[in-house]
Parts: sequence; C-alpha cells; structure tokens
Amino acid sequence: MSNLFKAEHPFSNYWTHQGGLAEVIGVLPSREQADILVAKFFDAVDPVYPMIHRETFEDDYAHFWSMNTQERTTGNELVALIFVMLAMGTQFVDLPSPEEKEQTAEFYSTPRGLAFKSSR
Repeated sequence: MSNLFKAEHPFSNYWTHQGGLAEVIGVLPSREQADILVAKFFDAVDPVYPMIHRETFEDDYAHFWSMNTQERTTGNELVALIFVMLAMGTQFVDLPSPEEKEQTAEFYSTPRGLAFKSSR
C-alpha cells in the first residue's frame, strides 16, 4: 500500500504559517487543470465514495473561480475541499511515473491541511 503522507509536513521548507490561506490559494493550478482533476474525482472517486453533493459543489466551485484573488481567501473549507479533490484526482490521470503521481498528490494534500489550520 502506498503512503501518500510520508512526512507530517512534506513541504515544511516551502509552506509557511505566515502565508496563510493566500499562500495556499497561490499554488492552485490553472482553472483548466483544476477542472480536469475535479472531473477525475467525480468520475473515479465519487461513484465509490459519494460524499459530495455534486450540484452544490459545482455551484460553489464556479463561484470560487469567478472571484478575484482577495475574495477567494474567505472560504477556507471550500479551498481545503478543492485541494482534497485535486489530490485524489491526480491518482486517476496519466502521469509519466508512479513517483510523479505520488509527488503531485502529496503536493495538493499539503495545502489542504494548511487551509484547515487557517480556518481556526
């Protein structure tokens, strides 16, 4: 079994608590890339683990992308959810190697934790 979370904070030298949610949002992929990973989540994960009401999420997600960068920093929980979905979506895209897939999932899972911490 693969362990996606090899270190408690795999990017501890990159992510800082001072940057907060703005820093986390700053590493979001482009809307086009995010759309692909979110679609992979709904195609592959949601049928097995239907935890997200798709229509509600899609409305919130579209609204999130319509906001400017400053406005996006008001929704920690949605940002965390998006990063979880991106991390899970990476497991179902074609990447050159298993190592790259693992690194990409690890990258997206780290901001998720910081987004949750920023909401406290």
